[in-house]
Amino acid sequence: MSTSVAPQLAPAQRRTLGAIVIVGVLVLTALAVLGIIVERQARTPLVTVGQAAPEWQLPLASGGTTTLSAQRGKIVVLAFVPAMNCASCRQQLTTLQAALPELTMRGAVVFAISTDLSSVQRAFARQLGLSFGLLSEAPIAGFHPVASAYGLYHRADGNNGPVTTNAIVIIDGVGTVRAVALQPNAPIERERILALAGMAQP
Repeated sequence: MSTSVAPQLAPAQRRTLGAIVIVGVLVLTALAVLGIIVERQARTPLVTVGQAAPEWQLPLASGGTTTLSAQRGKIVVLAFVPAMNCASCRQQLTTLQAALPELTMRGAVVFAISTDLSSVQRAFARQLGLSFGLLSEAPIAGFHPVASAYGLYHRADGNNGPVTTNAIVIIDGVGTVRAVALQPNAPIERERILALAGMAQP
């Protein structure tokens, strides 16, 4: 019976490997800082009623990816929350879940976008009993192109935080924005969400 022993690195090799790791971390940090600076400077304006909704392609927490164009023919209720673990975000998500049966009856499909990893979203979905689509726009994955395109990341009105506002965007079956609602640090109520979705009805 033979056993294998992992090769030991010489001191010089360990120093070289350590230097490579440090340089890699510094490069990634610099790229992250650069991305934040670029997003802050972009200050994309908030989407407005009547404009074409910006396209997106994002990973679903449940697996795979989906796009806005794949939802054509349906009303899309697109909720932006800062993160799954903030109190108002959890309230917003459970409010969406409470509105889901009626929204579904109206032919709507519901998605919530946060900057969490999909694994974090799955954990909170189990905890909160969420059954609608959760889309991940984690910072490492191209930073925040969707929230930026919708004007919700480092907003043009001077907000410097990363998606610090709960927002609901209603998109009709042809991809046009029909309603936009923002509510800083508080969930948007079920009745208001249903009323907003009604604006997309033909």
